[in-house]
Parts: sequence; C-alpha cells; structure tokens
Amino acid sequence: MWGGCLGVDFSWIGTAKKPKGLQERNDMSKLSVRARTAAEITLADFPIPKEQILGGRPAARIWISAQSADQKTTQGVWDCAAGQFRWSYAWDEFVVILEGEVTIASDGDKVTLRAGDHAHFPLGLQAIWTVPKYVKKTFVIRTPEPLAV
Repeated sequence: MWGGCLGVDFSWIGTAKKPKGLQERNDMSKLSVRARTAAEITLADFPIPKEQILGGRPAARIWISAQSADQKTTQGVWDCAAGQFRWSYAWDEFVVILEGEVTIASDGDKVTLRAGDHAHFPLGLQAIWTVPKYVKKTFVIRTPEPLAV
C-alpha cells in the first residue's frame, strides 16, 4: 500500500479505478500533462526590494512554469547571485536546491541548503537568506489567496 505511513491507500493512482467519494473535476476532459524542457527555462529579473537587502548585490531571477486553475499553487525556478536579504513568507513554499548553496537563518536557527536538498518554508516565516556565491532552486508555493502571475 503506497502511502501506508499515512494510513491512506493510494494504490488506485495510475489506474482507471478511483475510490468512492473522489470528486471529479468539471473540466476532466480538458486535463493534460504540461511538461517543459530545460531549454525552455528563461529566467526574468525579479528584484529583491532594496529595503530587504542586508549586504552584497543579491540579483534574483524567476521563471514560472505552471499555476493551478485557482491561482493558489504556483511552480517555477528561481535563482540569486551573492548577497544577504530578509524574506517574509506570505505563502507556504517547498523547494529543492538545484545548484549552489544558501544559508537561511530564522529565530536563532540556521540551516545551509545545497544542491539536492529539500526544504519547506511555512507561511509567516521571517528569514534571512545568505547566498555566498549563487543559488538556484525549483519551488512550489501555496498561497492563501489567488496569486496572479
């Protein structure tokens, strides 16, 4: 049973059989897999507000890959050059570091993330990001309200 640690049976995934009670989407016939190649990723400038910069020149860029129909879940890629800045999370964010490293400090705790590391930043977190050279991450954010991108 996949997902057994949660006590949930996910064995139906990938089959035509769905458990009773699973809601069908109204637009099921229009659903399709959306895929992108690495060559399609073109990062655009995404400046960190000057009042949040604590040191260096942290030049950030972003690329939005996909967003849910309700605009509350967004996936993309973000990178940043060396520098230090404050960040307040107005959403839940899940990341995987693709390249480089970053040290994130919050409430006396400090963690360094490197390529391959995963992390979750909860809604409301106040953090200080320190990027020694460069960092690139893929992210999924979930916002309480729709986010137009």
